[in-house]
Amino acid sequence: MADDKQNKENLGKIEPEKKTAEQIAAEKMAQALQGQMQGEQGKQQKLRRNLLDRTGDILTADEEIPLSKHIQLFAIAAFFFSFIVWASFAELDEVTRGQGKVIPSKEVQILQNLEGGIVEEILTWEGEEVKEGQVLMRLRDVSAASDFASNKTRSLALRASIARLEAEAEGDSSVTFSEEIIREVPDSVEEERRSFRANKRRLEDQRQILESQLR
Repeated sequence: MADDKQNKENLGKIEPEKKTAEQIAAEKMAQALQGQMQGEQGKQQKLRRNLLDRTGDILTADEEIPLSKHIQLFAIAAFFFSFIVWASFAELDEVTRGQGKVIPSKEVQILQNLEGGIVEEILTWEGEEVKEGQVLMRLRDVSAASDFASNKTRSLALRASIARLEAEAEGDSSVTFSEEIIREVPDSVEEERRSFRANKRRLEDQRQILESQLR
């Protein structure tokens, strides 16, 4: 009976099939490929999760932008658009830059006394900008005053002669002088009156002679 029992136990056991080296290599390669595919799938899933997270962050950030920022962006875009439109139709004057200098209408001249004299006071300096009519210097008027008085006397004497000649041309009976001439050059006035009377008598004598010849 012991032998029967042992035979039954031996019949219940199934010996495993022995695998060849090629089968073992194929199984390892299949396992390696399966592991690689699982790794790739894991990476893809991880990338998808990252993309979804970033997309959610962008949408959340866009939703969190305040209204004032949107208004500022719109204003900046409108400004640039307006500038482009204005630049397309606006007309600009051309500006040219260059070097130059100011030249007066008349040449710069050194002011000085023509006839010389003694300088009494200098009121300006060389190179100073002056105005029209401004006093530049003063000279001693000793000789100038003498020349002025002489020229004034001569001028009044000539005016007396003009008054006498005009009276003779008009046939007046007497010659009239201005008060200034009488006051300043009385000698010239008296001389012109004598000349007027003498010329008048001479003209009268000539007239009488001509009348006597006509008779």
